[in-house]
Amino acid sequence: MIDESSDVSVHQNLVLYIRYLEESLGRLDAKTTFMGIRQLASANSNSIREEVVKILSDKGLEISNLVGIATGVVKQLKDLSPSLLSTHCIAHRLALSCGGAADQIPYLVKFQEILNSLYKYFHNSPKNTAKLESIQSILNSSSLKMKEVFHTRWLSFEGAVDAVVKTYPSLLSVFLEEKSDIDFSSVNPLLHSTVSVLERLRDSKDGNVLSSFLQQAPSSPSFDSSGLCTFDFKGHCIRDSSKKRAEAVSACEKFISGVIANLRDRFVSEGDGKVMSALCSIFDPSFISSTIPPSQETLTTLSDFLQKCSFSNSEDLCSEVVGFREFVRHVGSSAGLTSVKDIAQFSFRHSSVYPVVGYLGRRLLVLPVSTVDCERGFSRQNLIKTDLHNSLKIESLSNIMMIAIEGPTSESFPFEDAFNKWASVKTRRIL
Repeated sequence: MIDESSDVSVHQNLVLYIRYLEESLGRLDAKTTFMGIRQLASANSNSIREEVVKILSDKGLEISNLVGIATGVVKQLKDLSPSLLSTHCIAHRLALSCGGAADQIPYLVKFQEILNSLYKYFHNSPKNTAKLESIQSILNSSSLKMKEVFHTRWLSFEGAVDAVVKTYPSLLSVFLEEKSDIDFSSVNPLLHSTVSVLERLRDSKDGNVLSSFLQQAPSSPSFDSSGLCTFDFKGHCIRDSSKKRAEAVSACEKFISGVIANLRDRFVSEGDGKVMSALCSIFDPSFISSTIPPSQETLTTLSDFLQKCSFSNSEDLCSEVVGFREFVRHVGSSAGLTSVKDIAQFSFRHSSVYPVVGYLGRRLLVLPVSTVDCERGFSRQNLIKTDLHNSLKIESLSNIMMIAIEGPTSESFPFEDAFNKWASVKTRRIL
């Protein structure tokens, strides 16, 4: 699994993890291990391929022995190992789908602009921040700082919205006192005008803020004594109108449609995706329990894949899949086989009888769903290479990351041996 990121020195780095199967007590456990981090001269496919091959070579591994790659640099690596299966991180695809859908809706783009303007207003002014904290203290409300929205940080949207919701009374007090130029009143519609859509979610979403708001919001706009459409929420007069509700409903419906369209574009059963879908299908409990034979398309896809893997028994695929299904159906209830992973593990334990299915099961088990380990690696990189350590060489950074991620722990580390080796490298003045 590989990914690229920039460090504090504005160097483009490539991090690489290896995922493998380890046998233990008759079952296969997928393990993920940090392999190293390298600096890229240029972030193109040639540089990435060269660094991947070099890292593997330094560890005594051959690219031809790899069975999968979680990256966008696929073609050149497949030229070296045709049986590679490539997959893009599912979390990245989901985030890109949601972000792409939101960017097409002016209502939500404005929402993001408001959140970022709030962040800058307080982040760039110690005076404003101190005033907010003072009011939060007086009101005994949550002491949260405003957060910036980033498309590349998946949880930043939730954090930014959560900070506004939990500090809403304090924020209003700050802006009413300062008479800020920020049009904070425009946040009101974003907090309340989604009532019509949110009511549909009341049964499945039971968050405290949402439930409290929906209980106090009227089912439809109504006029108050002043002839205005308003209602009270926690001491705040919220403006209401059919137009605002319609805008919110329209924005939500467009957003959902956009997300669905983006998901369909990014999660397609073509190429390697088709192979992975076929792998999942033959180990799916619903397929095992049915009497419908495997589809010809599935068998053809898997047969072509086995040929790329130079697997000698690919012609036995159909008979093995059917025979394995009958075997699992016979013993499945007593063996507790309730998931795709359980059945794939079961195929490994009986690979002497079903070698083709057992091989496909191992290929399925080692497939990564996401590259979250790479993201954790970059988080570790940023904790190690900071502004105060910005000249840290890439070799030293990789070694320190290896120790931080893979160990050994400080309790088991041979400090005396490390000191002796350090002292023997050159003449040192040791007190």
